[in-house]
Amino acid sequence: MPEYLFVNGPLAGQAITSSDAHVPGEILAVEVVDVAQDPDAIPWYDYLVEALPDPDGPGRLRLAG
Repeated sequence: MPEYLFVNGPLAGQAITSSDAHVPGEILAVEVVDVAQDPDAIPWYDYLVEALPDPDGPGRLRLAG
Protein backbone atom coordinates (compact mmCIF):
# COMPACT_ATOMS: atom_id res chain seq x y z
CA MET A 1 0.00 0.00 0.00
CA PRO A 2 1.24 3.50 -0.78
CA GLU A 3 2.59 5.47 2.17
CA TYR A 4 2.22 9.22 2.73
CA LEU A 5 4.11 11.47 5.14
CA PHE A 6 2.40 14.44 6.84
CA VAL A 7 4.83 17.33 6.33
CA ASN A 8 3.13 19.91 8.60
CA GLY A 9 0.12 20.57 10.80
CA PRO A 10 -1.00 18.51 13.80
CA LEU A 11 0.18 15.25 12.22
CA ALA A 12 3.63 16.47 11.10
CA GLY A 13 6.16 13.65 10.99
CA GLN A 14 3.52 10.91 11.06
CA ALA A 15 2.86 8.53 8.18
CA ILE A 16 -0.28 6.89 6.84
CA THR A 17 -0.99 4.23 4.24
CA SER A 18 -3.91 4.31 1.84
CA SER A 19 -5.51 1.63 -0.27
CA ASP A 20 -7.14 4.30 -2.44
CA ALA A 21 -5.58 5.91 -5.50
CA HIS A 22 -4.95 9.64 -5.06
CA VAL A 23 -3.88 12.46 -7.37
CA PRO A 24 -1.73 15.51 -6.65
CA GLY A 25 -3.91 18.42 -5.55
CA GLU A 26 -6.58 16.17 -4.06
CA ILE A 27 -7.85 17.12 -0.58
CA LEU A 28 -8.13 14.30 1.97
CA ALA A 29 -10.18 14.69 5.15
CA VAL A 30 -8.22 13.01 7.95
CA GLU A 31 -9.89 12.13 11.24
CA VAL A 32 -7.64 12.25 14.31
CA VAL A 33 -8.78 9.92 17.08
CA ASP A 34 -7.34 9.78 20.59
CA VAL A 35 -8.50 6.77 22.61
CA ALA A 36 -9.37 9.01 25.57
CA GLN A 37 -11.26 11.56 23.47
CA ASP A 38 -14.99 12.25 23.55
CA PRO A 39 -16.40 10.65 20.37
CA ASP A 40 -18.40 13.81 19.64
CA ALA A 41 -15.26 15.98 19.66
CA ILE A 42 -13.07 14.13 17.15
CA PRO A 43 -11.30 16.67 14.92
CA TRP A 44 -10.94 16.43 11.15
CA TYR A 45 -8.16 18.08 9.17
CA ASP A 46 -7.98 18.64 5.43
CA TYR A 47 -4.67 17.61 3.89
CA LEU A 48 -3.57 18.27 0.32
CA VAL A 49 -1.85 15.50 -1.64
CA GLU A 50 1.34 17.40 -2.46
CA ALA A 51 3.26 14.50 -4.03
CA LEU A 52 2.55 10.86 -4.80
CA PRO A 53 4.69 8.03 -3.41
CA ASP A 54 7.45 6.74 -5.67
CA PRO A 55 10.12 4.02 -5.41
CA ASP A 56 12.41 6.45 -3.53
CA GLY A 57 9.99 7.27 -0.71
CA PRO A 58 6.52 8.13 0.56
CA GLY A 59 4.17 10.70 -0.86
CA ARG A 60 3.63 13.99 0.95
CA LEU A 61 0.49 15.43 2.55
CA ARG A 62 0.37 19.13 3.49
CA LEU A 63 -2.25 20.77 5.73
CA ALA A 64 -4.72 22.60 3.49
CA GLY A 65 -5.63 26.18 4.27
